[in-house]
Amino acid sequence: MPESPPPLADRITAAVDALPLPDSWPGTPWSPRAETTAWLYSQRSVHTRRAYFQDLAQYLRWLDAVGRSPTQVTKADLDTYVFFLRQQDPPPSAASLNRRLAALSSWYRYLVEEGMATRNPVVGVRRVPTNRDYSATVGLAVAEVRAFLQAADAAVERWGYGSPLRRTAERDRLLVTMLATLGLRVSEATGLNLSDLRHNAGHRTVVIRGKGGRVRELPVPAVLGRLLDEHVPIQRQENERNIRIEASRMSTRAQSAEPYEEEARRKIGDPLFTTNPVFNTNLGSRLSQASVFALVRRLARAAKLPAADRISPHGLRHSAATAALADGAALHEVQDLLGHADPRSTRRYDRNRGALDRSPAHRLAMLYGEQGG
Repeated sequence: MPESPPPLADRITAAVDALPLPDSWPGTPWSPRAETTAWLYSQRSVHTRRAYFQDLAQYLRWLDAVGRSPTQVTKADLDTYVFFLRQQDPPPSAASLNRRLAALSSWYRYLVEEGMATRNPVVGVRRVPTNRDYSATVGLAVAEVRAFLQAADAAVERWGYGSPLRRTAERDRLLVTMLATLGLRVSEATGLNLSDLRHNAGHRTVVIRGKGGRVRELPVPAVLGRLLDEHVPIQRQENERNIRIEASRMSTRAQSAEPYEEEARRKIGDPLFTTNPVFNTNLGSRLSQASVFALVRRLARAAKLPAADRISPHGLRHSAATAALADGAALHEVQDLLGHADPRSTRRYDRNRGALDRSPAHRLAMLYGEQGG
């Protein structure tokens, strides 16, 4: 079993200590490092926390390079910083630029509230216009998704029963089937725990924890249920075995490792204190998003898809939304499936939006032309 990562709080503190921040700012008794650490703690989502930290780190490095203090920054400085970002190769997208500004605004707002800064210089900085109707994600047609899932089936059948390689292929097949049929974000899939698999009103369901801490419960289709039935009992055994191994490793005594099992459960798999992952590696740690990205590319190449070198796990989510809308699913139903807070995020997947033969004008003309009884 590999060495367990340090607790989350220690990792955040160590990361903030590496930022080019002074130990103190004039006129305040508080430490900018301590306040920045607390600001990261305040982010509910691990993904937001990670992205905001990276955005802040890049900004602080730029300030250090140009010789400016965060407390001296003006709107003109931030406009210059945005210009600097746009000169990168490749340049960040409009959405990425706006997220970076949102991260900096959140940081400054926190410092103002805590008395560490007198103003938020990001206020008033123009956000970059974005086109909500455009998505750069490469999606797949229905036939291509079928070929992709058939490649996952073929990867399982390549190995005999009892082979550890077959077990890995079965895990991979379940994972990509979940991505394709439930339209999950890759972070939602890798973050799943066995406790998220439930029953509700006669349906098998899975509880998804999405962006912004939003939770949604989705039904498990029959094909997915069969794959879960194959995977979950073995996964449960593996998780318990990994916990026992970790507890034994942590024990400094020769006798029972039982007192260490609760701590081991907090450390196994995801470092964010989850204990029973649905998807883990052969070494017992939670499957990483990078591993899922590599898996999707590998299966896409095996399926000989034209977009094999450009597809990503998010492309399967994109494909699920597009196929559901094209098949007649209501916009709000697809919005609920994907966990979008804003229906405009869902509408961009509707390929038929704006089609002239679907315009309500035709229905209205027929309605107004009807003769009263």
